[in-house]
Amino acid sequence: MRTRRVVPVALLVPTLVLAGCLDLPIPGWPSGDEGPLHATLTVVLTGPPTAEVGEAARFTAEVKGARDNHAYFLWSFGDGTEEKAVDLSETTHTFAEAGRYTVRLVAVDAEGARGEASTTLGVALDARYAGTLAPQPVGEPAWSTSFPVAVGGGHVAGEVNLTRPEGPVANALPAAAVVRIHAPGGPGPGAPAFERRVEVPANGAVVTFEIPAPSEGAWTLSVALDGSGGMAAFAAVVHVPYA
Repeated sequence: MRTRRVVPVALLVPTLVLAGCLDLPIPGWPSGDEGPLHATLTVVLTGPPTAEVGEAARFTAEVKGARDNHAYFLWSFGDGTEEKAVDLSETTHTFAEAGRYTVRLVAVDAEGARGEASTTLGVALDARYAGTLAPQPVGEPAWSTSFPVAVGGGHVAGEVNLTRPEGPVANALPAAAVVRIHAPGGPGPGAPAFERRVEVPANGAVVTFEIPAPSEGAWTLSVALDGSGGMAAFAAVVHVPYA
């Protein structure tokens, strides 16, 4: 009786090399003995020209010329993150910081044919904040928050809407507010990059700003009452465009 030799399935699984360093075994694919090993796939990549921080950006791809219309996709989003899977022709990605990013896709089929494409998009930050301002004890810090500027050399713009609380008691005393923006490293002894004091009447007030942002890092927005016993509320939006 002859013994039948069984070849382990793992030995039949082709291994593809993406970008010269990533070994990708793809179970169930043909061995790749047929057809050219170095043919070029046609990759068409589509994505939005702009997006916002925290917003899911959608990307789609079409690959032509792949064996049996299947390919292994390696997505690189330009911010240090990657995603990879078989036939991953559509994906979304959320960017954490404003800036300009190049999204790159490499596709490889079971025979080693390879193609790639890329697209560039600008990601802007629209950060929104809200709060209530009340008289602070001497020495207490003002309300503040930080927002990231990923690429220096652009501008930061936005506005702060200031309103008075409803009711005669809340409006019995006058209110004035100061809006400040500090570059990375502040607040500190240095002058802020932006500072404006406004009276807050019953119908409210608006502070708008557009300032150069030559350095990247964590910028600081602060809003505080200034020398008055009244109260006020604020709603702020900060727009950091992509460079």
